[in-house]
Amino acid sequence: MRLTSSSSSFSDGLPTERAPGRADKSVSDHTFIAAMPRPPVSGWRRSYFVRWFLLGSLVGLISGAAALALHYLTVAVRSLALGSLGFRVSPPSIPGPPGGLAFLGIAAAAGLASGLLTEAAPEARGSGIDSAIAAYHELGGAIRRAVAPIKLLASSIVMGAGLSAGDEGPIAQASAGFASWASDLMGLGPGERRALVGVAIGTGIGTIFKTPIGGAFLAAEILYRRDFEYELVFPAFVASAVGYTIYGAVTGYGPIFGFYTAPFDPARLPLYALLGVLCGLVAIVYVRAYNAAEDAFSAARVPRWARPALGGLAAGAIALAFPEVMGTGTSWTAELLSPSAPALYAGAGLLILAALPFAKIAATSLTVGSGGSGGVFAPGIFVGAATGLLFGALMHMLAPSLVQSPVPFAIVGMLAVFGAAGKLPISVTVMVVEMTGSLQLLPAELIAVTIAYVVSGPATIYRSQRMSRAGAAWPSPSAGRGLTSLGARSMREVGLYREPHVGGFDCLPPGVSGELDRPLRDVQPYLLQGPAEVLYGVLAHALGPGLLEYAIYCGRTEVRFGHHVTPESAESGSYKALLAISPDFCEIRPSRLHNREMCRASARSHRPRPLKPIDEPKSEGSPRSTRIRGPAPHGRPRGPLISRASGRS
Repeated sequence: MRLTSSSSSFSDGLPTERAPGRADKSVSDHTFIAAMPRPPVSGWRRSYFVRWFLLGSLVGLISGAAALALHYLTVAVRSLALGSLGFRVSPPSIPGPPGGLAFLGIAAAAGLASGLLTEAAPEARGSGIDSAIAAYHELGGAIRRAVAPIKLLASSIVMGAGLSAGDEGPIAQASAGFASWASDLMGLGPGERRALVGVAIGTGIGTIFKTPIGGAFLAAEILYRRDFEYELVFPAFVASAVGYTIYGAVTGYGPIFGFYTAPFDPARLPLYALLGVLCGLVAIVYVRAYNAAEDAFSAARVPRWARPALGGLAAGAIALAFPEVMGTGTSWTAELLSPSAPALYAGAGLLILAALPFAKIAATSLTVGSGGSGGVFAPGIFVGAATGLLFGALMHMLAPSLVQSPVPFAIVGMLAVFGAAGKLPISVTVMVVEMTGSLQLLPAELIAVTIAYVVSGPATIYRSQRMSRAGAAWPSPSAGRGLTSLGARSMREVGLYREPHVGGFDCLPPGVSGELDRPLRDVQPYLLQGPAEVLYGVLAHALGPGLLEYAIYCGRTEVRFGHHVTPESAESGSYKALLAISPDFCEIRPSRLHNREMCRASARSHRPRPLKPIDEPKSEGSPRSTRIRGPAPHGRPRGPLISRASGRS
């Protein structure tokens, strides 16, 4: 991967190398490397929409077909594994003790089968959405071809056996995998492949839930905790429409939870706000429990393929006490939203209802956190519905004239919990409106999910999410079209620039100071700092660790960075953040000893280590020998890593 000046071609989202020795007189000596290309020509916008309409339609076709495949595979496994023994998942039912013991065996066998299948594609372990998001941010959308079919098969076994796992994770990763495969077959560049993968994630989820509008917004929202990839919305709308049409033609087009028709009472808004606080706390519990289970199974001294069997066995034991935790949770959520649900959990049944959210969290964390193939979105919807129904039942007991039915609180709760846990307040709200076919509760839903989102803080069940587009390891899809995530603001305005201290760096090269005020859409630069805010260079283009090359506009010192550098770490101005990005080790070597020369960073695999400047620059007129020393392995002294005087390491 090569980077060059603004006259490079960005046809595939990344620039190409200029022939050595040629100078581009149109670019100033002090212009940052990898400046953005010229604005598009007048006819570009029209061709862009036509192109992405067609590509979006292709993704929708993929998502619809994958959703149908997952649906029928799951039905077949469920009929084979549970139906013949008298089990029911919708509504849940487990026979007596002999059947219960048989269910434990089925649960363990399903986990084992999932573990063995995913040995061939480790990316298919767990929810799948996290892996797809990581591919979007770090690998340019590259997903191995084996991942999608293995994900569909392994997930159908887990869900068909009645284990607690959602169907949205498998369909999202499978759609993304097939979209990545299709983009490679069509010869698309990494920028377009990445966009197709992002669109496929949201479209797959929207298709399986029959929420095309929410799925389109989800494609743009699920990638970040506090940002929105707006460039994906247009193709995602097209893809969601096509996917929904294909899937609905076979399974029906109605809302999966029916139509909610009760009128809205504004007097209950304070109660919905209080429910938002409760849902935010439950979201934190869900995230921490799932992450703790994932970490515990990862650290366990058990073969990876056997871990899902243990998780399935434990989740099956929970299902013996609480049959409601079986399956994806979608069918039982529909039961919780039915008019008969309040009577079912009246009196002592409230204790069971109070335990259901935590039982579902535990069963899902054990099933998926152990590496079993399945999602966490649909179980989160159930957790929220049970939480809301419990809260509504208590409010009905305290104020029966104000709260005639707890069902509206169940609807609001199911979006508030996962809107907070997944950092998806906008898209999940739209999805729940589509799932219930009603706008009556929209004010309550907006208030509750906003409060839950704030209460939950930075906790997210998708660890691969970036905080914002500025912190993404790969340039925004708009980078190739002359835009950046920070728009018209300059480095000074967004805090990317600080005056470097003397000691290791004299000053900014002549003419560079003016570049700090240029709009970021023109240059997309990020200053790199070390201890004491010493300026090491400017990262002109950040690529994922799968590409391992960066363009650096160097100052007057050569350095080694202990890890990859991303715009997020540069924007924070924190050297600790700079050393906490990835396990790769970057070495920067100048091609010529000149303060305006481009440097190339080729990544090598090394263990992270803290860096310290060990020499001050020599006196004026002498060759500079600023060096960075890391701790010596096994206690042996280490020589200089890079020396300007010799130009060798």
